Amino acid sequence: MKILYVTDVEGNWDYFLRFIQTVQTSPHTLNALTFTDASHTRLVLQRGYQFVFGGDVGDKGVVNTDRLIRVLLALKHDYPDRVVLIAGNRDVNKMRWTSEFTDVEMDLKTMDPGIKNGPHWLPETTRQSLGIIPYLSKLARNGQDVPITSTDSSSSINYTALDAVNTKWFLVRI
Repeated sequence: MKILYVTDVEGNWDYFLRFIQTVQTSPHTLNALTFTDASHTRLVLQRGYQFVFGGDVGDKGVVNTDRLIRVLLALKHDYPDRVVLIAGNRDVNKMRWTSEFTDVEMDLKTMDPGIKNGPHWLPETTRQSLGIIPYLSKLARNGQDVPITSTDSSSSINYTALDAVNTKWFLVRI
């Protein structure tokens, strides 16, 4: 059995198309992997070949990443014994978001102090610039280094204002 291998496509549809074109035109793999039609939504894997996707399906571009994922999953569905999909480091990093960016993890009141305040081994005056609170405070003040203070005298941090800028922007599709 011959193996066709591609990796690190990272949402680059043109790169993936060039791989398919290379497979179609190479004398060693002539038409081993071809699209069924001009819509490029489904692939045919010829007998005698195994396809391995080595990971990093997407990182740049939502539209092409989704398209690539659909094509790869359809290929795996059609040839479950001859298609291997490996999760790359970028893929695994995206999968972690479902647990690391939950409301509990992102709540500034319960956030791990090492994340919120910066490394404990540095003096407080040094680590303030490393913590998330100063960074979010700056964001909430439109880039100005003005600390956000609460109207409540028991706290110097206005968590409502900080939560407003502590969004999961990278999980929202634009």
